[in-house]
Parts: sequence; structure tokens; C-alpha cells
Amino acid sequence: DAQTELVLLIFSRLTEDIVQFQNIPEKRRREMYMILSNYVHDLFNFFYETLTEKSEKYIAKNQFNIMDGENKCNITDAETLTNCRIIQVTLETLSAFVDWVPIYNITEKRPLFSLLCKLLHYPDLRMHAVKCLLNILERK
Repeated sequence: DAQTELVLLIFSRLTEDIVQFQNIPEKRRREMYMILSNYVHDLFNFFYETLTEKSEKYIAKNQFNIMDGENKCNITDAETLTNCRIIQVTLETLSAFVDWVPIYNITEKRPLFSLLCKLLHYPDLRMHAVKCLLNILERK
């Protein structure tokens, strides 16, 4: 799980550097952008599979106890905390990608929208899911 989180963080940061901040020399930035573009389908498969696997585990542990009186998740075990963190990082990484990838990578054969909407029920994941949905809907 730590390796998965690290890989997701690297891809998120790489995308920010290449696409958003553009703080890499132009020639190198174009090369890296092309490489990312060539593998975006595989990356989205990885993101989606990670999000699905961790969400299923997280939801199974929290399905009967979504919120306590303070609108916080009742997370007490380490596995659920880890799953929550990986879901958050995956959503952040997806948010960095959805601005610039072809739309079919987002919608292709995956119930991503329904999964994001499911995650809206969980306070620890809600803002991350909303940000991802907004980035998809605000595409140019």
C-alpha cells in the first residue's frame, strides 16, 4: 500500500510539473508529455483499479456506519485508514489528469462517475470526490 501511494504521488506531481506548472524546460516537458500521453490508458486503468479495490474495502467496513454525530467517519482500524488515504491520493492524482487527457479515457467502460458519487457519502472522501467530479465537468 505504501508503494501504491508513492507511485500515485509521483504521477500526480509529475503531471502537475508537466501540464499545470510547466516548470520543466520546454523540450523536456514536451518529451515527458508525449510519454505520459502514450501511457495514459494504462495509467487510468491503474488509477481506476486502485480506486475500485480500495473503495470496495473501505465501503464494506463503513457501510453501516457512514457518519457519527459530528459528520466524521468512524475509522478506527489501520487497514481502513490506509484504504482511505490511498483513495484520497488516487482521487488527487485523477484530478490532476482529468484536465488534459482525452475524455474517452475518463468515460471508457468504467463506472467512474457512479463510484465518485458513492464516495460522496463518506466525509473523509467527499471533498476529494467533489474536486475530481468538478475537474471532469469543468473540462474545456
